[in-house]
Amino acid sequence: MLDQFVYKNHKKLRCGYTTGVCAAAATKAAARMLFTGGQVKEIEIAVPKGISLELEVLDIKKGDGFVSCAVKKDAGDDADCTDGILVYSSVQRAEGGITV
Repeated sequence: MLDQFVYKNHKKLRCGYTTGVCAAAATKAAARMLFTGGQVKEIEIAVPKGISLELEVLDIKKGDGFVSCAVKKDAGDDADCTDGILVYSSVQRAEGGITV
């Protein structure tokens, strides 16, 4: 959970994070697990405003040369239809590099 707030129409609203932040965090976690072979339960990611987030990594799946996982979207108090969804990323080994 992000402990940042903004005021909108004289109301204090808790900030959330974007779908893109969730996708980047899930990709970072999947890549780390693929290359280290370890398990990642939380991943740190910096957002463009310079805030560092620790996000929980969910629904981890490992297979022959790939790792898939998700991060749960938190839209904050100004929520939209993406609030609470799982944003997935899959990273796999490929000839000459990786495929995301």
